[in-house]
Amino acid sequence: MDTEALQVPLEVFLATHHPVRMTRQDLQTGVARRDYSEKAFLEDFLQPSSFAFVPVLGDAGTGKSHLVRWLHANIPSSEKRRVLLIPKVGTNLRSVIDRILGDLRGERFDALRNRLREETDSLTEGRAREVLLNNLATEIGPNGTHGKMGLTEGEEYCVQFLPHLLHDPFFRKFFLADGGIIDRLATHVLGRSDKVERLTERRQFAESDLSFNLADVSRASADARDVYFQLNEPTVLKEAVRWLNRNLDAAIASLLHLRGEGLLELMTEVREELAAQGVELVLLIEDFAKLQGIEHQLLEALLVRSAQEGRRPICGIRTALACTSGYFKNFHETVRQRATFTVNLDVDTQVTSEMEGKGEILRFVARYLNAARLPVNTLKEWHQEALGGRADSARPPSACEGCPHLDGCHRAFGESDGVGLYPFNATALHRMMERVSPGRFVPRLLIKDVLKHTLAMYTGDLQVGRFPSPALRAHFSGGKAGLPIELTDKIHRRDKTNADRRAVLLEFWSKGKDLVDLDPVIHEAFDLPALGVEKEATLLAPTPWPSTPGPRSGQPEEKAPVGSQIPVEPRVDPKDVDLAEQLAQLNAWMNGGPLPATLANTLRPYLHTAIVGHIRWDPALLLMGYFAGEKEAFQPRSINFRRQSVQYSATSLPLEIPERDTPEDFRAAAFALEGLLRFHRHCHWGFSGGGRYLRTFTLQLDRWMRGLLVRIQAPTTSGTPFDPVPAAVELLALGARMAGRPAYTKASSTEEVVDVLFSDWSAAGEPRGPKWRELSKVLANHRQKLQQIVVSRTGCTKGGARNARILDGVRVVQPLGRLLKDWHPREVLPEDLKGELDVLVKVRQKVEELLDKALTEEQERHLTWEARVTEAVAPEADWKELVAELRVAMTKARDAGVFAGGSPGELEETLRRVEVMSPSASSVLSAIRRLRDQDSGKRIVELSRDHQTAMSAIDAFLDRAQRFLDGSTARVNSELSSLRAAGGRELEEARDAIFASLESVVKLAEELKRCEG
Repeated sequence: MDTEALQVPLEVFLATHHPVRMTRQDLQTGVARRDYSEKAFLEDFLQPSSFAFVPVLGDAGTGKSHLVRWLHANIPSSEKRRVLLIPKVGTNLRSVIDRILGDLRGERFDALRNRLREETDSLTEGRAREVLLNNLATEIGPNGTHGKMGLTEGEEYCVQFLPHLLHDPFFRKFFLADGGIIDRLATHVLGRSDKVERLTERRQFAESDLSFNLADVSRASADARDVYFQLNEPTVLKEAVRWLNRNLDAAIASLLHLRGEGLLELMTEVREELAAQGVELVLLIEDFAKLQGIEHQLLEALLVRSAQEGRRPICGIRTALACTSGYFKNFHETVRQRATFTVNLDVDTQVTSEMEGKGEILRFVARYLNAARLPVNTLKEWHQEALGGRADSARPPSACEGCPHLDGCHRAFGESDGVGLYPFNATALHRMMERVSPGRFVPRLLIKDVLKHTLAMYTGDLQVGRFPSPALRAHFSGGKAGLPIELTDKIHRRDKTNADRRAVLLEFWSKGKDLVDLDPVIHEAFDLPALGVEKEATLLAPTPWPSTPGPRSGQPEEKAPVGSQIPVEPRVDPKDVDLAEQLAQLNAWMNGGPLPATLANTLRPYLHTAIVGHIRWDPALLLMGYFAGEKEAFQPRSINFRRQSVQYSATSLPLEIPERDTPEDFRAAAFALEGLLRFHRHCHWGFSGGGRYLRTFTLQLDRWMRGLLVRIQAPTTSGTPFDPVPAAVELLALGARMAGRPAYTKASSTEEVVDVLFSDWSAAGEPRGPKWRELSKVLANHRQKLQQIVVSRTGCTKGGARNARILDGVRVVQPLGRLLKDWHPREVLPEDLKGELDVLVKVRQKVEELLDKALTEEQERHLTWEARVTEAVAPEADWKELVAELRVAMTKARDAGVFAGGSPGELEETLRRVEVMSPSASSVLSAIRRLRDQDSGKRIVELSRDHQTAMSAIDAFLDRAQRFLDGSTARVNSELSSLRAAGGRELEEARDAIFASLESVVKLAEELKRCEG
């Protein structure tokens, strides 16, 4: 059963051989024969008088090489016939030439045989690579066998420049690397490989073999570098690859010293020698792809018929070669047309069904099982007896003969030609084959992935009563639907101890529709106790999975009218067809397959609606409209499924179904989802089994709901619980405080402080300091998001209203109490906050960066202003008295006609503002002076108060009073100068009057001292 091994002994080959289905086609007529047998093939192959050329075609694993070897087993060599088999394993081109030469003697044959042996034996693997690379560099260059005839422009470039790349020492190490194309080709020509290499196309260069992607090519020659950089152009790269592959055969032939028509000449001489001996040549090639490099010369030699006018007689030749249909299409048209006929082993779905119906596949399996059970010596003795005519050459003895369990075993598991199918039965073989090669009988896959895998991997399980194990199901799942989800649920409820094994047994060894007992012998053989439920009849033929659903439960089938000859098909609702397809996809997902995107997209809105409606948002103090919606944290696309075929970008509240990657969780989730799909099909839970589905769905809904609530309460990547409300309250309170809200008078209540957190306050503007303005702006810009965080997690809608009507005040007041001590946020933020809560991290970073700087900057600005005012007005000055005296001075200046420095109205308005200012100018100055000795908590409160109105009024008062005094004094001095110049008593009187009028102004000036700036 080892499909990767070397050739098995002939007795094993014949003991396991079963005739394969094949088709014969004559290419000249195009006629295909479906009912073509091995016997007919053998007769037709040997029937022509002197020539036959038959390609054996088929996909990988269909038995092409097996059929060619069967020919070899049935065409013995004789004095008149030399049969030469070219196996696909342990073969290289040199050994092919050796086989062709065989034991032929003669100067020409001896010389070639000796040259091959001497020159190739001296080649190490490394040297063989170098010689092959040198040959290829020569063949693609100006001295290649192409002769520079009929070259395209691209080919001319390759001829002139591409050899530089292959000759350059820097690039040669890449070409000669282990596992590269040159290494694989050298092994193909001369190496010793015991591995089966399955080739569907030629070994050749690909674009990746010339895409070195080197960062530094400075050590390469200038010519090689030029070629390397030219290969970055896609058209040049494609042309270079094509030119290398075109010349590969010539390079390989040179390595074997068979350039030009050397192999054709050799084959001609071989055939001449065999003709002289009266011997025909039968050449059987198990894998024609193994002959790459000499295949074109060999084909030409194989197609030469024995009757050649004007030449020495050559022997007749019959050739059968195996290759894939795609490889055969690459043969030249003249080669394909000269084929005697072709044999095709590809088997389609229809033929596979016919083979199953006739028991052919069971007979195929039985021969392998029988050979595996028989001792090696028994097979050898049978083969020797068959050769001597003392035994049936077609059938080895049955290993079941004399077994005490034969009757029960064959009845329970089935048999074919007297050979039991244990541990399989017909249904199990059908199920398993469908999983490894859906719809088609592929012998290699059936042998390797079904028979060998099961017997090799689970022999121990069979011996100790653990077969069939869940691992068997995993091997054959392939993403296919297994048992119906409802049946899987029944199994786990009825038999928790053996549920997993029983599910595998029913899925593969039974019809897979109901919870049944199989034949007691099967239960005994697998040490799996029967349940005492209805027994399923022994299945002697496989029952395929149903492909379409039947009528809905409770809906009668339509019957044809009496006398009608036309049967009426039962009406099937398209919705039932859709549901059946969805349930099959869901079943496959439960059993290890992917969940299709279409089904996931169908389930997401159903689940989103159910989960959102199941959560009691108000008691949880969560605002549904904030968390759940098409654009919110929990959206339909937030729901993802393990093994879904299309991955979606994660939202801030993802929910994965099932939560754990265990078979139990998948089964429970799948059963609940099946119930959900059935509910939406029927729009009620009254369908058959609906109560069970509803209970399971509700339990799962509770789990999904709790999972979502946990994610809301743990909004971190690590899943650590965290309440963001206190941190958001701190930032809101700080932002409101910096905006001067509330005023924080003695009458301010807790309610007023809390209320302002959710009001609309703007960032502080001029004339605040830059740091204060920046931080205030950050807090104001994120106010709404911070408010949403608090409201969404402390609010109650009170009767289902859209917006919150009640807040949990305790969760707001407590962090406020901690903050008011020094107004520095103290809540510790997790480093892995995610989603909309990253605003907390961003704003807190700004607070930590700017708050202390803003307080210091603003304090310095206030104290600088206070010092400037104190320099102009004495700290102990009475501002009301100062305003009154300034009004007297204004009156006397107007009366004397010396008022200057602005209009009287503007000055009066300034005086009025200072006069009615609250708090008074003295209080403002006293409050600012206290900033020097206050702690940070009191300092931010004082700095956030609205002192700016008072400070602006005082600044305006000082400015305009100073202008009035300066202007009026200047005018007085000017008038005095004029009076002095006029002289006389009138001057004295005027001077006394002016002095008397300005006495109060002078007095005010002394009090104001200097008001500059």
